[in-house]
Amino acid sequence: MKYAENLSEFALAFDPDALTIDDLNEFYYEGTMPIRMNDENESPMNNIYKSCSLVRNQNAHLLLGHKGCGKSTELNLLKRRFEESGRRVSTIQCLLEADLLGVAYWDLLILLGKHLCKIAEDAGCNLPESLLDAIENFWKDIETIETNSDEHSLGIKGEITAGTPKFLKIINFIAGLSGELKYGYDKRIIIRDKVRKSAAQWKGYLWEVSDHITNQSGGKQPIVIFEDLDKLPPDKAWEIFGNPLSEMPFPVIFTFPISLSYDTKFAGLEAAFNNNVQILPMIKIRTPDGAAFQDGIDTIRSIIAKRADLSLFEADTLEFLISKTGGILRDLFHCITQAAYRAEYRQASIIGLEDAKSAAIRLRSSLTRRIESANYPLLKNISKGGKYRSQIEDREMLLDMMQGLIVLEYNGDRWHDLHPLIEDFLKEQGEL
Repeated sequence: MKYAENLSEFALAFDPDALTIDDLNEFYYEGTMPIRMNDENESPMNNIYKSCSLVRNQNAHLLLGHKGCGKSTELNLLKRRFEESGRRVSTIQCLLEADLLGVAYWDLLILLGKHLCKIAEDAGCNLPESLLDAIENFWKDIETIETNSDEHSLGIKGEITAGTPKFLKIINFIAGLSGELKYGYDKRIIIRDKVRKSAAQWKGYLWEVSDHITNQSGGKQPIVIFEDLDKLPPDKAWEIFGNPLSEMPFPVIFTFPISLSYDTKFAGLEAAFNNNVQILPMIKIRTPDGAAFQDGIDTIRSIIAKRADLSLFEADTLEFLISKTGGILRDLFHCITQAAYRAEYRQASIIGLEDAKSAAIRLRSSLTRRIESANYPLLKNISKGGKYRSQIEDREMLLDMMQGLIVLEYNGDRWHDLHPLIEDFLKEQGEL
């Protein structure tokens, strides 16, 4: 990433992907958490960090937050903190490593094995030959997996010190399995069925690998982060989390759709995870009574200032974009990039208010396709403020509206607000 000093550099400066660990020092703004939490002494990421430092039989965690609110960047910052403390961490980007529309619980167990073995390799961990033989035997009835046109059979004998070619065959084989789960439709059922029928056995091997990593890392357990599971469709999320994902004896962090926290089934999930559930709130730009929240606006302005020269925005233009994107950083970054493109097309050197308005209209068009007239009464009530900002009037509809980022949730007592562009749309329709 590069700091933007002209409009042609905006697309890279406002890439919607999370800040990488290498970019955090230069581009991460430290002042967001007190504004998110409305409390300078509270931080869900600190809570996860401290909890993961404990050794216990069940150490799985859920992190909730709206799409585009900055979870991935915060998780990368958390990963860096763990690594600086001497912990081994691996992040599983499920969008890249799995088929989110067709993913199954068994796929996650295989991905977990892939990343644990990679941690063991990176740590130079010596694994007992008996364990590697057991893993080989577990998969012996699965045909050879082809990866990049090369066949990787196990055939592991003799020394299996991590990092040797023989140990790498295990890693390549499991990587091949995960690749088949995403792309190989013919073999997907066979592979899943193997893990499904012998889940306890497979998990036992994974726990053994994690124990060896821990014992050879001064007692520090490995940590695995599952990204992107908050993007699962609701039915798929309940299907996957209806399985015992909480039964992890080493720290594992899962993202989860915040909208589903309003489903009655969520109480059971919280209990299964021993209440190891944290919420990363949005950065609010309005108060529950509808007034502008200047601290939130200034915080988002500071985030933008970390990435670009603010003089490249015409007066009031950045404030307009902040006010129309409701604290969703991904939406804001997208609008800034689109506005920069438009300004370049008209051969301007700065983003003007008309460029910003054009970008906002395009985003509003996308959002309005997610609602219908049957949603208007709920949305109108939320816009009234007062009790309607916190009460659950129609649970199922509220879940749908939150899933589509039509209704947003903020900190404190968990109150709701309309996406500002939806509010504008309803006003134009004469509904507000």
